[in-house]
Amino acid sequence: MSKFNNKFFSNIWVSAYELYGFYTRITNKYTPYMNLGFQVEQDVEIEDEDKWFQPNINLYYKILQDNKVKNTSVLEVGCGRGGGCYFFVKYGKATSVYGLDKSNQNIKLCQKYFNSKEYKFSIGDATDFKLNQNFDYVINLESSHSYPNLLNFYECVKNVLKNEGLFFYADIFVSSELKEIESKMEIAGLTIVGKENITDGVVKSIEKNSIRWFPFSTKYPKLTPSFVKVFNASLHSDIFKKLKNGELQYYCYVVKK
Repeated sequence: MSKFNNKFFSNIWVSAYELYGFYTRITNKYTPYMNLGFQVEQDVEIEDEDKWFQPNINLYYKILQDNKVKNTSVLEVGCGRGGGCYFFVKYGKATSVYGLDKSNQNIKLCQKYFNSKEYKFSIGDATDFKLNQNFDYVINLESSHSYPNLLNFYECVKNVLKNEGLFFYADIFVSSELKEIESKMEIAGLTIVGKENITDGVVKSIEKNSIRWFPFSTKYPKLTPSFVKVFNASLHSDIFKKLKNGELQYYCYVVKK
């Protein structure tokens, strides 16, 4: 979403996550997933303890596009609170998972809840990072809309991918800017090998889960401050309305180095 692709909004996003993360740490009200989920006719099979996060896990399965991460190394850029990294270890059976996020509070939560040998987490800027290893797969989910420089981000991704490695990428995009975004991936030396519009499944997930994810905004839209409606994705939010009318679209990409 282009209005968020600048340093001002990027800093606001990080500040919001810092405050939310601090609140979570002092209240112990922790949830590992922050994505909008994906509604399918038949949910993927997961363990009972993870059922509350079924739509969020559905989305991770969706963006993998049937690719297997078993016995591989995975980097998630914009790992949030660690839910995706947990998914890749528990359900994907990845050998190692590295989570990178700009929010200090998010990384502290990841390190607290996911501390077995398969995991590694660090603070880092998605548009300016270098790591001392390369990965089979890089994941970025619902994070890049807040990055001030997408070309820099794509170049960083290319630099940490192994040869023939894959980049699984999904986010909300402004419909009129898709060609420009895809061009930047190509300029960075990446090749798009798969692309799917999954807006419908994401919209259905919001419709089903808005009341439990955003209870106040969903129940009392007139009492919800305007800036909240800009940033969250409840039934009455700007994001949801634009996903419904086509101004925004949710795409997932499979990209190859």
